[in-house]
Amino acid sequence: MPPSTCQEDPLAELRARFAARTQERLAAILDLVAGWRAGTANAQLDELRREAHQLAGSAGTFGFAALAEAAASLEAVAEQDDPPFDTIQPLLTVLTAQANRLVAAVPASRRRERDRVAT
Repeated sequence: MPPSTCQEDPLAELRARFAARTQERLAAILDLVAGWRAGTANAQLDELRREAHQLAGSAGTFGFAALAEAAASLEAVAEQDDPPFDTIQPLLTVLTAQANRLVAAVPASRRRERDRVAT
């Protein structure tokens, strides 16, 4: 019986979970930015900073340096007292692109591994 993907790459399942969680975290970040932009409160900005910080740390741990850097940049701007939205918007664009790249890459790599093990 061929070894499972998890035996060959013990982090494969964790990466897949991280990719799913990244989608959730990105949605939360986008909601927080929308709320902050609407002027609901600076609490949105504090939560945005926390979400970006957690994403930066997790992405770095799993080796997704570009995503970690994008999240860290967003965190740094969110730490400012009153950051202008035009500073945050380009960071969100980069963060979204990196998160989408991660989500697309993780399942593809797992499919390739399954195909390789099956042959």
